[in-house]
Order: sequence, then C-alpha cells, then structure tokens
Amino acid sequence: MEVDSFKNVKNQIGFCGIWCGSCAAGNGAIVELARRFDEIVKKYELEK
Repeated sequence: MEVDSFKNVKNQIGFCGIWCGSCAAGNGAIVELARRFDEIVKKYELEK
C-alpha cells in the first residue's frame, strides 16, 4: 500500500536500522489504515 507519507521516507533508514519504506509504522500504512477504519466505523454507525 502506498500512501502520501511514503514519499517522505522512501530513501530513509530509521535509527532502528530498518528501511522506513518497508516499515508499516515508518511509511504511514498504520496511520492510513486507522483513518480508513475510523471512516468505516462512522459510516456504518458502529461507534457502540
């Protein structure tokens, strides 16, 4: 999954030694999935 934030880290290596583009935390995938989840919860009124 490519997200806009991936462009910011595609050439970076994190302090942990992992290439940021391959890391779900570093490339923005987790943030994007959380945003999509929130949209679905609201769309189907699943807040409860």
